[in-house]
Amino acid sequence: MAYNKMHAFEVPRSPVASSEQTEEITLTPFGSENIRISNFPVIGTPESAGKPFKENFENATVKDWLLYGGSWFIKDGAFHAASNKGSWGYGIHGSKALASGTMFKNLTYQATVQLNSKGNAGLIFRVTDAVLGADMYKGYYLGIDAETGVIELGKSSDLKWVVLASQKQKLEIGKSYQIKIEAIDNEIKVYFNGSASPLISVKDDEFKYGMVGVRAYDSTASIDNLLVKE
Repeated sequence: MAYNKMHAFEVPRSPVASSEQTEEITLTPFGSENIRISNFPVIGTPESAGKPFKENFENATVKDWLLYGGSWFIKDGAFHAASNKGSWGYGIHGSKALASGTMFKNLTYQATVQLNSKGNAGLIFRVTDAVLGADMYKGYYLGIDAETGVIELGKSSDLKWVVLASQKQKLEIGKSYQIKIEAIDNEIKVYFNGSASPLISVKDDEFKYGMVGVRAYDSTASIDNLLVKE
């Protein structure tokens, strides 16, 4: 069951491993029961984790992403978060998009992030159990806030936002910045604009693997040149 106890989390990406015995079930018409399913996973050998992921959004489509809130769109070779706090849209607080089929444990994750308004935006990684809502996921988030000049690394744990570390940095709205994350076992390092030494370095072992994606909190933002390696 998902966090609201009213519906399930998304169906796992097929194929999935199972050692359960085969059984026969009877299906009833969709809509006649409180618990409903229209997409069944397939049993088999799961895809290997850690397959490199690269996206510059030159030929990408939104169908390759799992969207949770906001209004994400691809234009001029970048991925854009359209909804901000003043748009009064649903799911605008902490809207996120996960790259379908990704699964990483130890990784390097880099991208270009540009804030086009107030608020913050950035990268999420080692993410599982995502649904609509600002902190409705398990995983880590690195966000930059151009208005306040803060780069912050944190996590969504037990439906609450937990700050792991933050650093002040001179930032400007409308300017692009290079971000790189290294997450090896329990050690997470953040590099900024090609720096040789990490701007942020912390240890946390709550989340060990999961999907990668992007996130925006009350902000319009443009994100490009994603590269993830195990």
